[in-house]
Amino acid sequence: MSSETPIPDLLPWNFVREVVLTPEKILDYQALLIERKSVGRLRCEVRRAQSEKLVSLSFIVSAPLINYAMRLFTCSHHPSLPYPTSVNFQEFGGEDEVAESEEDFRNVIKKVFGSAYARSVVESLLARVGDVSETDANTPQES
Repeated sequence: MSSETPIPDLLPWNFVREVVLTPEKILDYQALLIERKSVGRLRCEVRRAQSEKLVSLSFIVSAPLINYAMRLFTCSHHPSLPYPTSVNFQEFGGEDEVAESEEDFRNVIKKVFGSAYARSVVESLLARVGDVSETDANTPQES
């Protein structure tokens, strides 16, 4: 190669963003938002399980007042590499959706939370909590 011929940049991406968030950080924040938006009536947690070959993240939605919790979806990735991440959600028809990057992951999770099923779960839990709260409010208090 002559000194006059520049060496081309063959990388199809740039590194402008300083921070790339892991799936776990993104899910932890979504869990916090659900708790805030439900004014504490719902709680969420990201349960992490790790083996030698796989990290599994389960997104758990719970309603402590009625002592009920359920797994909404799971994600998994290699222990050393958070991307690609596979997302398993019942609305995906038994197939995992694979997120190759943080942006892909955000889009998949947005689709999960925007689904009719996720909305149904959240609204059902809020309704059940509301029933319990109304019962407590209508129960005469002893003085």
